[in-house]
Amino acid sequence: MTATSDRRVATDEVAHLYRQHHRDLQRAVAAAVRAPRELIEDACQNAWTIMLRSQPRRATWFAWLRVVAIHQAREQCAQSRNERPAGGFISPDASEIGPYEYPDPPADARDIPDQVADRIQHVKRLADLAAIKPNDRRTLYLMGLGYRYNEIMEITGASYTAVNRRITEGRRALRKLEREREDACDSR
Repeated sequence: MTATSDRRVATDEVAHLYRQHHRDLQRAVAAAVRAPRELIEDACQNAWTIMLRSQPRRATWFAWLRVVAIHQAREQCAQSRNERPAGGFISPDASEIGPYEYPDPPADARDIPDQVADRIQHVKRLADLAAIKPNDRRTLYLMGLGYRYNEIMEITGASYTAVNRRITEGRRALRKLEREREDACDSR
């Protein structure tokens, strides 16, 4: 087989994978990120494009796509929150909003107790991450962003074995901290 036919096979496989899983990917991203449907669709399309360029292992395509699409959606949400249109928002009735006035952002649709519980869980996870080794934390962060082992090796200057060990030890340490916290709650 030539390189061209190999590429065509990979493209055909991606097209087949897209037909099978594009809706599943959108649902997974929508469950992880609260964002408008259009933003989620854009994030998923960006993830498919990135996948075509980087060609992750076939066995982990969907998991890889999910991580990258969620990262893309969060990044796009952050950008949209920081962008304000010049001259204010366009309103159907110009008398409603002046040229330099901005409406309040929509309230979170979840209940206040759910928001508080999520915030508490987030703070605990941040504390757990701060408690593990810095190299383990950095490697887990890069993996969470969708980087592959060889890309993490390039960024950190570590060997494959070191990257694998850091991921394994970092996950183990996070699970141990979570178990200790649960045991402390149960003993009360």
